[in-house]
Amino acid sequence: MRVSSQYRALRQLGKPIEDGVAWPRPMCPFCWEGHVAFSEPSTDEDSASKRARANEYWEPEWISGRFISAGRCDNPECEQTVKSFGVYSVGETTRHEIPQYSAFYRVEYLSPALKLLALPEDVPGDVDDAIERAERVLFLDPGLAATALRASVERFLTHVGIPSERDNGGFMTLDARLKEWKRQTGHDRAAALFLAVKWIGNRGTHEVSDLSVDDVIDGAEFIGEAFHALFTSPGLDARAQSVNERKGHPHKVLPHRRTRSR
Repeated sequence: MRVSSQYRALRQLGKPIEDGVAWPRPMCPFCWEGHVAFSEPSTDEDSASKRARANEYWEPEWISGRFISAGRCDNPECEQTVKSFGVYSVGETTRHEIPQYSAFYRVEYLSPALKLLALPEDVPGDVDDAIERAERVLFLDPGLAATALRASVERFLTHVGIPSERDNGGFMTLDARLKEWKRQTGHDRAAALFLAVKWIGNRGTHEVSDLSVDDVIDGAEFIGEAFHALFTSPGLDARAQSVNERKGHPHKVLPHRRTRSR
């Protein structure tokens, strides 16, 4: 539930937020328990926007600038601050029957970055590093974030012993590495999820990428589901099997054996 609400908040932050509309409340990147509540944005109009006001044909839609909004975790044991930075512009709002102008805020950067997903503890550290890189540029450059997610799949395959080069020294594509990993392990579903991350990452590497924040979050969901199946589900399955074998009875606790004093 927490992960799904985090994805929903991140998707909302990836779209322009109209002035007067409540900001989403993502999970705190530190405690992962509280939610970050953002304050009213503080704006600073661009110099070019200010100069344009002297034009006799000036319209409110010409207004643009930058903003900053301070957020704070609502968990009283944490209260971590999160700063949101970005750009704003003015346009017509559709929230009223009579046309009106409103400011729209587009987030470019958050400090500290928000979490895309919580990985199982057994996931290799260098995989987590690649995902953290994606988190840092999620809103500013979704294409680069998608490329970082793709790199996390490459790093995972290297960690489990699937080489990036062939025996003859030639380059081994990610498709080929995933096929080899699937052949060795039989993890068809996880391989399909990783392949989807690869395709999203490939689009992100293009010089002119059309990727959105939503696309990157899709990739993060695929990675989270794959690693859940690989690292979390087996442990849960084993515990369920243990309960089934005991028919719900508690574990037998061996009596404490006292040692004789000599």
